[in-house]
Amino acid sequence: MFKTGLLLFSAFAVVEGVLPLCASFRGGECSTGKVMKKGATCAGNPCDASTDFGASSTTCCTAPTLCSDGKNTLGAGTGCSTGAMDEAADTTCAATPCDAMTDFGDASTTCCKAAPTVAQNPLCTSFTGVSCSTGKVMRKGARCLGNACVASTDFGASSTTCCTAPTLCSDGKNTLGAGTSCSTGAMDEAAGTTCAATPCDAVTDFGAASTTCCKAAPVTMAKCSTFTSGTCTDGAVKDSDASCAATPCDAVTDFGAASKNCCKAATPVTMAKCSTLPTGVCTDGAVKDTDASCAATPCVAADDFGSDSKNCCKAATPKCSTLPTGVCTGGAVKDTDASCAAALCVAADDFGADSTNCCKAATPKCSTLPTGTCTGGAVKDTDARCAADPCAADDFGADSKNCCKSDTKPSGAASVLPSTVVAAAGFLALY
Repeated sequence: MFKTGLLLFSAFAVVEGVLPLCASFRGGECSTGKVMKKGATCAGNPCDASTDFGASSTTCCTAPTLCSDGKNTLGAGTGCSTGAMDEAADTTCAATPCDAMTDFGDASTTCCKAAPTVAQNPLCTSFTGVSCSTGKVMRKGARCLGNACVASTDFGASSTTCCTAPTLCSDGKNTLGAGTSCSTGAMDEAAGTTCAATPCDAVTDFGAASTTCCKAAPVTMAKCSTFTSGTCTDGAVKDSDASCAATPCDAVTDFGAASKNCCKAATPVTMAKCSTLPTGVCTDGAVKDTDASCAATPCVAADDFGSDSKNCCKAATPKCSTLPTGVCTGGAVKDTDASCAAALCVAADDFGADSTNCCKAATPKCSTLPTGTCTGGAVKDTDARCAADPCAADDFGADSKNCCKSDTKPSGAASVLPSTVVAAAGFLALY
């Protein structure tokens, strides 16, 4: 047992004395542009990242060797295998010195790369982003002139490699021969229609209605007027010019609301304005509603006029004077002839600025027209206001005018005479 332990200790001591390979140390790296020295060992055990790695002067790192130099040094037989080619001229080996096995050989090695595949005359349709000139089409199956398509030379006018003048469907049909036509339910396109490419293709240009030279045959639908038992609902009316969805017409699918094939929204009837019948009379305190319309055209006095329930009459609103507490603001004055907005006057709604129902802009004082003259013994009323702005001669005249009033003394007024006049009268009374 003692001998066994001694042997293990001796073996451990031998391992301790061996310097580790630089490549076995994962914690160190060579500086930018430097590579690992192939087969190099660290200066001590274990490796030290700061002293064994870094610049080309360190134990594990060195300047790289160009693949071209390594190929010359390694001699004959060192190169890239079939299907591979040399990398760029400045490519370096993975380590120094270069290794014939790891740096050279197939395309996966450091100094070799896969040789590019040379495309021989690619199909014109494989080149995206370009098209033929207006009125020209692609030549079916055509290939570009070179190993790569060139937009400026392979595409454009009909003289280019990929483009040509189009072929009429009718010509293509004749060229392709028997059996080339539009399938059941389809029909030939317009006379000037051309095939999608040149030459025409029996499969892609002809057949179903979705192909270039064929289209769906029109289906003639029955007229809605041929189905007299159909009924429109929700105010819609029959559209006699419309057609049903199929033949024959169907009462459920073609008739009903305005959205159905045979029905449409009724055209609104324009009613005559109530003002077109000035002889209409409102009764029971109602007043005419000049903005309203009659029930039909023309208006009928017996039908459209009468109480406030009729089309052209409405309930009269109360006079503004029924609410004496209403106050006008901003210099406006009460309009005693006006009416409130509703059946009950409301101070907050009907009174205020001159734009409210019961207030109007104050007219100027009569005194602003000093040339006005009162007649028939009437005198000027200086506190009164003219009928409009500005004052006019019409505001003056008899005491019934805005700016004139009767020259009468207020009731209960007494004459006031000077004391000298009173004394003189008393003296004369003594005689």
